[in-house]
Amino acid sequence: MQFNRRAKLRVGNREWTELRLVLVVEAGDSSKPSRLTAEIYNLSDDSAGYLSTSEDLTADFFAGYDTPSLIGSGDVQRVETDWRGPDRITRIECADGGKQNAKRVQVAESGQVSTRGMIGKIADKMGFSGVEFGKIDDVKLPNGLVFSGPGREQIDALAKTSGAKVHTNLGRLIVLPTGGSLDKSATLITPDTGLIGSPQRTEEGIKFTCLLNPHIVPRRIVKVQSREISGFYIVRSYRHSADTHGQDWTTEVEAVRRG
Repeated sequence: MQFNRRAKLRVGNREWTELRLVLVVEAGDSSKPSRLTAEIYNLSDDSAGYLSTSEDLTADFFAGYDTPSLIGSGDVQRVETDWRGPDRITRIECADGGKQNAKRVQVAESGQVSTRGMIGKIADKMGFSGVEFGKIDDVKLPNGLVFSGPGREQIDALAKTSGAKVHTNLGRLIVLPTGGSLDKSATLITPDTGLIGSPQRTEEGIKFTCLLNPHIVPRRIVKVQSREISGFYIVRSYRHSADTHGQDWTTEVEAVRRG
């Protein structure tokens, strides 16, 4: 896993693989959008102009081994260029679901509706690419739903009614039971699979660093095996860092004990 590191950045209709890329994705299971930053070294004048003048751009971050995996996606919010010694560095700041989470919607549904159905309809109006539901209670609302305002506020209220919480990942809404996890197999974290150093205990679980692992996403179950600590945990937050011309190629994780 130390070798064959690959990264790619796609913004709008442009993409880069050969220039030096420094990619950072910070994500978690809270209602706040994931934050993504990219630094591109020595872009052409044409590409730098495209990034600084185009509107409504979406950026996709890829990193991994041999064939890079999608590790982050977000709306471009800021582009700036500066010099660092002989290098011209273009910095791009993005938010996953930034525009969608800020969108206001109008809903007028009469008759019986359900929390799950309404979350899906509102998410569609907000422009999310989809919704992934865990095993939540699909509460019936016999009197329908009439609402005008920030769509995310209404989604969070509906999710709370169903005993669930919502976060955004790769342009999709993820709706899971409060304290729950993604219904997928655990990702194994050991020294052989990339664990760096020893995990550290925290008040609610552990934190650890491993070689960059695209499989780690919010609320994913990880099975950690080390000399000091072993067990199953649920990812609460993480930071992917990938530098194609540097040493940084890691994932830093904070996880809670699986109940």
